Amino acid sequence: MIIATAGHVDHGKSTLVRLLTGTDPDRWAEEKRRGLTIDLGFAWVDLDGPEGSGPVTVGFVDVPGHRSFLSNMLAGCGAVDIALLVVSAREGWMNQTEEHLQILQLLGVTTAVVALTHIDAVDEGQLVAARSQVAQALVGTGFERSPIVGTAASDPTTVTELATALASAAGHLVAQSEPFFDRPRLWIDRSFTLAGPGRVVTGTLAGGPLTVGDQIDLIGRETASPVRVRGLHVNGTPAHEATPGLRVGASVVGSDEPPVRGDALAHSQHWVSGHRWQVAMTAVRSQRGRIPGRGGYQVFIGSARATGQLRYAKGELEHVADDEPTLARIYLAAPLAPLALGDRFIIRDEGADVTVGGGVILAADSTDVRYQSEDLKARWRAITAE
Repeated sequence: MIIATAGHVDHGKSTLVRLLTGTDPDRWAEEKRRGLTIDLGFAWVDLDGPEGSGPVTVGFVDVPGHRSFLSNMLAGCGAVDIALLVVSAREGWMNQTEEHLQILQLLGVTTAVVALTHIDAVDEGQLVAARSQVAQALVGTGFERSPIVGTAASDPTTVTELATALASAAGHLVAQSEPFFDRPRLWIDRSFTLAGPGRVVTGTLAGGPLTVGDQIDLIGRETASPVRVRGLHVNGTPAHEATPGLRVGASVVGSDEPPVRGDALAHSQHWVSGHRWQVAMTAVRSQRGRIPGRGGYQVFIGSARATGQLRYAKGELEHVADDEPTLARIYLAAPLAPLALGDRFIIRDEGADVTVGGGVILAADSTDVRYQSEDLKARWRAITAE
């Protein structure tokens, strides 16, 4: 079970992760010196689940809140079960709070817990106003009924209340979880070497298990190289097998090229690739009117990204249905893989440096294949009905 933090810079995301897990997610000396999260941080803990359900192991992905590091945030949110949305009672709902919220929704996250931080720094009237503002901002989103838990770093009781809310959310999702398939995919968000294990990559595992000794492909933008899984760590502990929904570190051997963020471990034959996408796209609520079909965009999927152009059929918007996504084509400057129909992506305007929308992949090809609109609409309905 993976929980990602979200929210504006300096609202207390990393502090909450440290208090909940005992691990400081800020890994870099610069982060500690500046008191500012600039890259992804990771921690894990066993939370006491709902009565009778036993403990729930959750991994935390702590993301930067500053807009300058939004690409790092996106690299860590590709496989998230729960959002821990953090809002300071002193400052309230901010621009990055809104952008993070929209990104998580576009990526298909449906469960959230809101931490209203710094409640010890405001009076009762300010606290009531802050809580009301957050509740109002969530109206019309998939997180409208999310619990809002007031927290203060100086009050352990509030942190315990937050842990209870997260455990309840996690326990509910575990009870609803579906069987996974034998299609492991690990988007790589870190890659480094260690004495002994050698080359290590980390990410959130999805789709199927990984086992020590497995032969799998290291998939980049242009190539797929066979590698062997030499060793595994799950939540920091050595393991023979890793199952989906957990943070995994894998030492791999066999590739001449060092893996980088945006590469993935997967079996190539189980996935598709291509730089010509057919998509069903939704604009963020702050986007007024259509997303322009011309201009420079950055497209994010998993931990990977590429520049791209957006096109509409015959220059017009064609909706799947009233108040539903728009059919469009995305032309990437470089192919991304490994992909599956139904994968979700984010698109950002390079010039304005804002998230404008995201959506679902309906087809991915290496050539400019034309599809009938009704076929694409049927694909979208089948994907969203799952």
